[in-house]
Amino acid sequence: MRQKTFASHLRQYHRRMHTYRIGDAAALLGVSADTVRRLVDGGKLTAERDAQGHRIIPGPALAAYARQVHGTDRETTVSSARNRLTGIVTAVILGDVSAQVEIQAGPYRVVSLVSRESAEELQLEPGVSGGCRDQVDQRGRRETVDEWSRDRRQAFASVRESRGSSPVMTRSARRTRRMLQVTGASAAALLALSACSSSDSDTAGSDSSPSASGSPKLSGTVTVFAAASLKESFEKLGKEFEQEHPGTKVTFSFGGSDSLAASITGGAPADVFASASPKTMKIVTDAGDASGTPATFVRNQLEIATLPGNPDKVDSLKDLTNSDLKVVLCDKEVPCGAAAQKALDASKLKLTPVSYEQDVKAALTKVELKEADAAVVYKTDVKAAGDKVEGVEFPESADAINDYPITLLKDTQNTEAAKAFIALVQSAEGQQVLTEAGFLKP
Repeated sequence: MRQKTFASHLRQYHRRMHTYRIGDAAALLGVSADTVRRLVDGGKLTAERDAQGHRIIPGPALAAYARQVHGTDRETTVSSARNRLTGIVTAVILGDVSAQVEIQAGPYRVVSLVSRESAEELQLEPGVSGGCRDQVDQRGRRETVDEWSRDRRQAFASVRESRGSSPVMTRSARRTRRMLQVTGASAAALLALSACSSSDSDTAGSDSSPSASGSPKLSGTVTVFAAASLKESFEKLGKEFEQEHPGTKVTFSFGGSDSLAASITGGAPADVFASASPKTMKIVTDAGDASGTPATFVRNQLEIATLPGNPDKVDSLKDLTNSDLKVVLCDKEVPCGAAAQKALDASKLKLTPVSYEQDVKAALTKVELKEADAAVVYKTDVKAAGDKVEGVEFPESADAINDYPITLLKDTQNTEAAKAFIALVQSAEGQQVLTEAGFLKP
């Protein structure tokens, strides 16, 4: 009977923790409450009504949107003694031993490793929020501390009371934190979120076994880290790959190439890396995390994205320097941002954007939501956005074309399937999908 009570409390906890009010959702995404309301009104974000008639956002829907956009605001709160962060789990990839947890903390995406056992014991899943603080203890040592939300603490207090036992989560959370593997103190602070979050039991295993005839029979999961601009094309190729090879599953992590490279060198499990520039690929190869030599499979060119109908009559790169325009750019460390800066430098133009975004999708979203008048993005992203934006070509973009390299990663757990996916990307079929999306041939 006691066990039944425990399960009942746990189900109630999960239901309660999987919805967010408008303000809470805005804080987790790193945007304003008005932006969240516009997302809901525009059908980009699902909302329901609670018993009091307030609009609430289901956790899985919020996680899916955060994973797609990766946040739209670059502000974070920092103090001299400690950094306090909150975030939402967007995905979990379960391996045989470890679990890859993806967390969106405002504009920052973090990929961390925890044990599979801990992830399953905690019953973590996308849509759960968590908080952490990175602080210095009395001996001057840096430690990471979980900060559970009030509802979470109350829910687990009820569970403990119903079982008549000591705290359910303490030992598991401590063991999870001991197994986190990343580099850098700030990353360690974010990774504490993974002790509070996510799991995806639908992910297949990662083994592939050769058939008796010698040709590999592909199975298991292929984890692909890819530049945000590849999202639509790679998702289409992923579906084709799964249809061609029953028993396989392709999972993607899309984002800024520099962030993805840092995740890979920090130990995040992945099989394939597709970058939006050789510079960010070099981060991975220099760390010895690539297997073989990366190959360029497509190229991409910049374009200006404006509001539909181009009401501000933007006709050139120089027009973006108009102080009356709200313009956003990708961060200079991101390939699309570096390319934009190269085009500006070549034209001897100085542009002060209202914000720098961490990847090209986040920059484009600012225009789609009418929070910006224009953004310098890729042609492929303008095309994927359809009638939500209008594209304006500019000649300087011809001098800032990015090559996209792809590589097999050294620590892949599914070599044959990963190689087969890369082969599909490079094949005539794959190139057709990419060309139709607006990419240039290598």
